Amino acid sequence: MAIAYAFVGFDITKIDYHSITTASEFTTTKTEFAAYYANGYEEHFGGKNLTYDADGRLTGGTVTTYEAKFGGTAFYMEFSVAATKIQTAIDTVSTKDDMTLMATIFRGKDWLYGSEDDDVLKAFGGNDKIDGHEGDDVLSGGAGKDLFVFSKYHDKDEITDFEARDAHSGHDRIDLRDSGKNYTFADIKTMMSQDGDDVVIDFGKAELTLDDVKLSQIGKSDFLF
Repeated sequence: MAIAYAFVGFDITKIDYHSITTASEFTTTKTEFAAYYANGYEEHFGGKNLTYDADGRLTGGTVTTYEAKFGGTAFYMEFSVAATKIQTAIDTVSTKDDMTLMATIFRGKDWLYGSEDDDVLKAFGGNDKIDGHEGDDVLSGGAGKDLFVFSKYHDKDEITDFEARDAHSGHDRIDLRDSGKNYTFADIKTMMSQDGDDVVIDFGKAELTLDDVKLSQIGKSDFLF
């Protein structure tokens, strides 16, 4: 299981570990590989039994945490992956390897939490819990039975791949238990509308858009009340 926290607006689909090659200083110990940039940005990989070659490239061990820092923590993850997979992403200019790495990290029952700003959170695969928190967030669960939390703290969120009850047997769900109101499905039906290919649920101040979903596909079992 992987856990990810965004503390400021973050787009997980734009992770590019190749940029580490432009860092000005590095830390290379058995428990930490870190990169420091001239502008004050830092990237820290925590791990176990990390080993390196003569050029400071990761050759062994397991990476268990990642922290991006710019003053304070901007993004943090807990996971478990071979250090050599991190090095492959660092070595490759294309971000395709970075997304392959993210898919490896987020392949299980994962938790992703957004910041107070606008975030892009993608869980890739597995039965995941995704909470964009405040801001206008773009959320993707990937394959699996995902749970999208939508609370009284949210603004205008978009779920790009919601799998509704009547479209998929292993459907996703929207968790409204922290919405601040005791909604029923009858309430939700009055708040839903079809907007082109999408369904929009208007909560007043907050709004949730389900991409490529039809009203007829959505049922009570798509929600937790």
